[in-house]
Amino acid sequence: MSDVYPGDALPTVRILDERLINRIAAGEIVERPASVVKELVENSLDAGAGRIDIEIKQGGKQLIAVSDDGHGMNRENALLSVERHATSKIASEEDLSAIHTLGFRGEALPSIASVSRFILTTKSTDDETGTEIALNGGVVEYVRDSGRAAGTSIQVHDLFLTVPARRKFLKTDKTERYHILDTVHRLALSRPDVRFRLIMDEKDTLNAHGGSLRDRAGHIAGKGPAGRMSDVLFEDDDVRVVGLAGSPEDTRSSRAGMFLFVNDRFVTDHMVNNAVVRAYQGMLGAGRYPQAILFIQIPPGEVDVNIHPTKQAVKFRKPNSIHGVVSRAVGEALRGSFQIDPVPASGEYQELPSGTPTEWPRVREKSGAYRSGGSGGAEGELFRGGMSMPDMRETIRRAWPMDEEVRPGPGETESASTVLTDNGRREIADDYVLLGQAMETYIVLAVKDGIVIIDQHAAHERIVYERLRAGRSAGDTPRQTLLFPVTLELSRDQKTILTDYLDEIGKLGIAVSDFGGDAVVIESVPAVLSESDISSLLQDMIAELKEGRGAGSDMEGVYDRVIVLMACHGAVRAGERLSVDEINALIADLFSIPAGSRCPHGRPTSIKLTHRELMERFKRIP
Repeated sequence: MSDVYPGDALPTVRILDERLINRIAAGEIVERPASVVKELVENSLDAGAGRIDIEIKQGGKQLIAVSDDGHGMNRENALLSVERHATSKIASEEDLSAIHTLGFRGEALPSIASVSRFILTTKSTDDETGTEIALNGGVVEYVRDSGRAAGTSIQVHDLFLTVPARRKFLKTDKTERYHILDTVHRLALSRPDVRFRLIMDEKDTLNAHGGSLRDRAGHIAGKGPAGRMSDVLFEDDDVRVVGLAGSPEDTRSSRAGMFLFVNDRFVTDHMVNNAVVRAYQGMLGAGRYPQAILFIQIPPGEVDVNIHPTKQAVKFRKPNSIHGVVSRAVGEALRGSFQIDPVPASGEYQELPSGTPTEWPRVREKSGAYRSGGSGGAEGELFRGGMSMPDMRETIRRAWPMDEEVRPGPGETESASTVLTDNGRREIADDYVLLGQAMETYIVLAVKDGIVIIDQHAAHERIVYERLRAGRSAGDTPRQTLLFPVTLELSRDQKTILTDYLDEIGKLGIAVSDFGGDAVVIESVPAVLSESDISSLLQDMIAELKEGRGAGSDMEGVYDRVIVLMACHGAVRAGERLSVDEINALIADLFSIPAGSRCPHGRPTSIKLTHRELMERFKRIP
């Protein structure tokens, strides 16, 4: 015992004094200046603020000031607010299972005040005079009357004044400013109806008026990416998911562009983030992540927000259900979003309503933005602008005159979607002019406002991927029975893996039977792969399954990679000459599938040169 406790005395158990308790609590709540900003702004939002002003000096080390126009406090409540575990947001144990506010523990203000010089000024809407309270290191210095409008202002000077050791661990002003800006962005996105203004070192860093979520996203992500985002509006039983899902062309190298809110509270949840990424399968390049702003509205009793000191982690009662709903919600938003022109004209996108996400209307599903023949809208209408023939035809003829006549090749047929015009040009579905195939790799079209170039391999790869994926889900992938079955010799390990996943491979349209020893016979393949080297494909599939068989619950991701592999094998190659009929069929198929703007590897299937871009390149306009 003497080796552990010097001398004869044993340590004495004692109750800590209130100031020391507050400083210990501050160690959990106040990690850095951004933590203070988060706590103070959340209090303002809980107080019903319509405007919040934030001022920062020296990365929050010298000053953090937050002012709001909320309902404020009278003197009695203001004095209680700087006492530990004093709160207006819960009153009983039952309230913990039905929390509707951002804060509820009553620890933030006393903890912050204990490690700084702290001034609180407030006035309730019912009082004629406000109250100002000053504390230094948690000790009240004075309480006095104050003249101000209804609301609350808090100034935090010299953060970690009483714990200099903690102050030494703070990063540079630049780094702390970055963390504060990131925190304010999250809070501003959580309430697009509230005006936010952030001033850092006397520079106006953010000034966002209340409005729609897309407007607020424009301040955070940029107007271009925000304009290309798809509205997410989805409901399943008691779970509602609303927000915005970024375009696959606006990706990040990290998950920093993904903002998740549960009952308007920003949270970090790897499971839900993975559900978002899952919805983008086949649209993102390697190591790229989407941008998304999603609000999950769920009954308070279905989620526990009291599992983390800063309340940024939550625990769902039914996590798998939430994962599925989020993935479907984002998938529905992305489905049908393909369009030739990825740059929207002003006002083309339907805005989510202003107000809090909780107040947004309940909906069941989102209709796709893309329309082609028979799926709604006027016949021949393809672009969001709604221009159709004969106006479209006349516009194209004036803009894109052709010198060379394009006629059907030997054995090709005229179809309803491929007709010759009076000057020899071939119209496709009355919306394009087919200019030809370049370098036996790219399909070139004249469209309403420019030229579209389609990568035939990337486009066909996406088509095959979607058909295989749909066939697996429905369990009826169209098959082609091989006239001459293919015998394939495998290693013992390969055959074991193939046997383990025979049912899944069968769902993908490949019928394999045992031929004795380590050999198998391939009897049928998916119809879309009938021209592929099936032996090579099957061995690649086995390799993918071998690598992913330890993935556990993420086997769906492994199966999806197998489908990507099959699509790559089955797609037309760069360098293959296509007939006019084949080109027409490929274009028609591309516009009949969801998310046709990207191949399964995340590369674009097409690019567009607008009329203006061409004029600029040819110096026709400055």
